[in-house]
Amino acid sequence: MAKTAATTTAKNESWVPPVMPDRFKKIETDRFMYSPERCFGIPLVGWAIGKERMAPIQVGKNPDGSPIMREWSAIVIRATQPTRATNRDKELIEISEGQEVLIPCTYQLDNFLSAAAAHPARVFEIYINPKEQIDIGKGGQTMWTFDLGVSPESKTLAEFGMISKLTGKKLLQLPYNPETGEVIEEGNS
Repeated sequence: MAKTAATTTAKNESWVPPVMPDRFKKIETDRFMYSPERCFGIPLVGWAIGKERMAPIQVGKNPDGSPIMREWSAIVIRATQPTRATNRDKELIEISEGQEVLIPCTYQLDNFLSAAAAHPARVFEIYINPKEQIDIGKGGQTMWTFDLGVSPESKTLAEFGMISKLTGKKLLQLPYNPETGEVIEEGNS
């Protein structure tokens, strides 16, 4: 049975978890969430390394009491400059360069950034800054709009190593020309 901090007893109080050997690159499993409401005025800038399907969230209840669930996804960004995000306890925390952040895919983000996040050969540095929250005219529903940018510089997927293969790159795998790295649009081969 593996020992964890939660299962220490008087007999093994001095137990210390093992240290990961240097030859391994840590996989970020504790990612933080970029929230336009909480991070307004602080842009998210970094490499779009993937797009992840997230666990469905409950958005209401049916008349019979059963939950109404909604599918959603998020773009995974490896920060290239400090920013802020929320942790699991909804606390606003500082994010350092190199940490991974999730940003939920709104219509605008999905429409303009999914191709960059899912590119099969290149990784793009992107800029996301919440601009304004607008009413979409559906019972008080609102949505955020963003100032978006992409750097003309990109890196090969190989420069990110195995880590990039552990994100949702294959979620929206796009056909591409392996010689140029350019995405092949539908109907053009």
